[in-house]
Amino acid sequence: MWVGVFSVGALLPLIVRAGLGLFGALGTDAPLWGLTARDLLAGAPPLVPPMYPATFAALLPLGVSPATGGTLISAVSCGILVVLSTWLARTLDTPHRLAVPVGLASLVLPDVVGWGLQVQPDAMAAAWGVGLALALARLHSSGSKDAAWAVVVVGGLAPLLREHGLVWAAVAMVGLGVGPVPFRRLAWMVPVVMWVGPLLVGVMPGTHPLDVPWSDRAGGALAAFTTDDPGSLSFLHELHRTDRAAYAEFVTANDRLGQLAWHLSRTARLAPDGWVLVGVALGATWLHRSKAAWRVAALPLVAALPALLIWSQRRHVLLVAPLAIVLVAASVRSRRVLLGLGAVVLGVHGAINWPGSIAAWKSETPRARHYAEVGAWLHEHARPGDLLGGVHQDVGLYAPPLPRHDPDGSPADWRTFLVTDRPPPPRDTGSWSRVFRGPQLSVWQLDPTRTPRPCADAPLPAGSAHLAVGRARVELHGCAEP
Repeated sequence: MWVGVFSVGALLPLIVRAGLGLFGALGTDAPLWGLTARDLLAGAPPLVPPMYPATFAALLPLGVSPATGGTLISAVSCGILVVLSTWLARTLDTPHRLAVPVGLASLVLPDVVGWGLQVQPDAMAAAWGVGLALALARLHSSGSKDAAWAVVVVGGLAPLLREHGLVWAAVAMVGLGVGPVPFRRLAWMVPVVMWVGPLLVGVMPGTHPLDVPWSDRAGGALAAFTTDDPGSLSFLHELHRTDRAAYAEFVTANDRLGQLAWHLSRTARLAPDGWVLVGVALGATWLHRSKAAWRVAALPLVAALPALLIWSQRRHVLLVAPLAIVLVAASVRSRRVLLGLGAVVLGVHGAINWPGSIAAWKSETPRARHYAEVGAWLHEHARPGDLLGGVHQDVGLYAPPLPRHDPDGSPADWRTFLVTDRPPPPRDTGSWSRVFRGPQLSVWQLDPTRTPRPCADAPLPAGSAHLAVGRARVELHGCAEP
């Protein structure tokens, strides 16, 4: 049974991807995760939580691109998600014949299937949340020592997935603290696992559990409530021009209540169905509040709360949708009318939302093909030690592993392929020439016919990064400007 459930969850996104003719690294933040996999191999500090990219980093030396490796891991994570959802349903006393459909029910949502065909950690994070709920439910229902240690490990490693993991680490501590008496002291093991967890992905721990290279990303988002400079907020570039201008006004005016109201309005507009589902799940849990397993199984739902404050995108709410579906279905498992009504509502919701999701996925394919075209050209012409510049970091997902460098007049410019949609500014020494012209992007190089190339033998600094937030700079030592 478990193999069959896993196969459905893992293969459905790949079948949808192939059937729709989708291509490339889908997802708005694909470069963040795909290029972090390259950074882990190069020994560069990861700028995002590294658990997901670490799972496919080992595939890259085999010739697998970050786009392909990340997509495969996302599909596998989707399979694990439905397996854990089925297991949780059984743990909450759902009959065997009903547990499998309940576990697979989240695949009706295009958001969930979409996680399985993108280069983003959403499918893995959703599976992690369900896994934490499962471990908590088993701990409180059976008092199992194995379940207690599972809560410690799953909760402690959750921050390696994405920012929501900090909430789940706190949930794990609470779940252990109110659990069976023999295991309550294990709550203090969660921050210990958080502290040493980065070693699993080759990153040295800092002086405390939150001292990690990627903490600046979460801190940068939360800095929106402490700054009056909109230019310092990188996430504003993801917004539509009108929304960006409106939010910038609140930041400039130090209107914190206005910022909170903006995020509340945005998350209500983008994910009303997600919030309704969370509310219904909490209500279903209240009906079973006398059972400890039910009370703690619902705790991971609180990971949606940050969407009320800062991460107000739809996916940050829908991340807990698979868990909410299991809780709702398990609560009405013996009431056929309510169960059937819920199935109809879920099916209608999926039918309404699938066309829009399909259109959104297809709209990403032409851009990805163009990035891949540029990447293929770089595979032919770049050599080890060359650098890649320009704001279009997606190109790095299809190119050879070229560290980032944005031209700044330094000697490293001579080693740089600059990908841009406009001519680069003039330079005091050397002139930029277009060496590849695409329909949107072109590749530029300093005096491409000049031989020998200046600074060709200068070694790159160890741990040169492939991902940059802001401008990237590589400093070549022992090489003077020609």
